Amino acid sequence: LDRIGVVAHVQDDKLADVKPNDNFILATAYNGKLSVFGCAINLPLGVSLRLPLTSIDNTCLKALIVVENQDVFDNWHLANIPSELHDALVLYRGHDSMAKGLKTLLESLEGNIEVMMCPDLDPKGLESCFTTPNINALLAPNIEDIQTQLIQHSQMQKFMDQHNSVSYLKKQQWAAWNPLIQHLVENNLAIMQQAVLALKLPLVVYRR
Repeated sequence: LDRIGVVAHVQDDKLADVKPNDNFILATAYNGKLSVFGCAINLPLGVSLRLPLTSIDNTCLKALIVVENQDVFDNWHLANIPSELHDALVLYRGHDSMAKGLKTLLESLEGNIEVMMCPDLDPKGLESCFTTPNINALLAPNIEDIQTQLIQHSQMQKFMDQHNSVSYLKKQQWAAWNPLIQHLVENNLAIMQQAVLALKLPLVVYRR
């Protein structure tokens, strides 16, 4: 039962098994075009919708992008992404941890849907690319731009605080992702998505 349903039985609505966001996602699109409930919706740039999972037709999805930070998600129309991703459904991952509604949607996906993670360029962000369900690609700047344009935005203390994620990454073996992971770990880098967006650096697709 959700909180509305549970108050018929107990006084404390917080005892409900289903929380308000459990069956919802926060969604937007680079070009503002969303297809929900079988209808096309044109959103003003920078606007997102809180959508019930029932509004998403998985059979119509071709590409999904999961964005780690909410302010980057809110300004996704400013991201420098490949033109073929302008129609992709863009989802917010959730504050501190993955939103349950997003997890439910990702676990339900079947077929040849490309599911991309756009993370912070730090160990914890890259770890989320492995731990978020059905991620098969990640969006990040190329290594040359990281080294020449972003390195001054790296936060050493943040990297040091993520030693558990560094250990996790060293155990992973995904050939296409290894050069990016190795570069960040060997150079002790922790760069937030906000710096990438501010500099309007091109994001490239690293497929598994």
